[in-house]
Amino acid sequence: WPDAHRDPEKMARLAAGLSMLAGLDNITVPFDLTLEAEAFGAPVDFFEGQVKWPTVTGFIADDASDLRIPGDLLSAGRIPTVLKALEILNEEYGGEIPVIAYVNAPFTSIGSYLVEPSEFLKWIKRTPEKITQLCNEMYPRYAEVANAFAEAGADIITFREEGASLDSISPSHFDDLIKPYLKKMVTLTRAPRIIHICGQCVSGDLELITGMMECGAEAITIGETTSMRAAKEIA
Repeated sequence: WPDAHRDPEKMARLAAGLSMLAGLDNITVPFDLTLEAEAFGAPVDFFEGQVKWPTVTGFIADDASDLRIPGDLLSAGRIPTVLKALEILNEEYGGEIPVIAYVNAPFTSIGSYLVEPSEFLKWIKRTPEKITQLCNEMYPRYAEVANAFAEAGADIITFREEGASLDSISPSHFDDLIKPYLKKMVTLTRAPRIIHICGQCVSGDLELITGMMECGAEAITIGETTSMRAAKEIA
């Protein structure tokens, strides 16, 4: 660490180690949330010599026109690293242990790592059409990455919307801004799919479980802050 973010062999070995040593029932790569943003041009600090998560060091977009999509997205940034790690894992564990690849979905990836987060959150109320434009422009690219991961050996694709919990948005915001493109991404992805949201997904009368299920994925996962009992009652 942090070499495992950039070296496919080390990425594969570290991911497999969590299953081999800790008994986890799957092997998951990558490890950080900046992969897609870096591929779109965001600068990333890997904190050399430290055990810290990589993070972006600057924000590159104010609207969709600011984003420059690489001509060959699958060769950009560390995406080739993950593709190779998936090939290694599939060759060694395919058919024995599920190999999962996750994609940081547009609302979270754009709103946390491409656009300055506090500004992005203001758009939710002031100019939600900017969020809709950005996500609609970008979701096919994230689906392209998901399908490449599946072709490289991922058995399951998880779409992570870390920033879409009730800590940041309302259920109506999820339904209006996020669910429409997540449904399209699920349809486009040629592998079993999971929708994941960290943070609070059930709070009193407010809940995101229904909206997550309506995206059409085979499964949803939630963070430990959400009551499993409450989530199961809704599901």
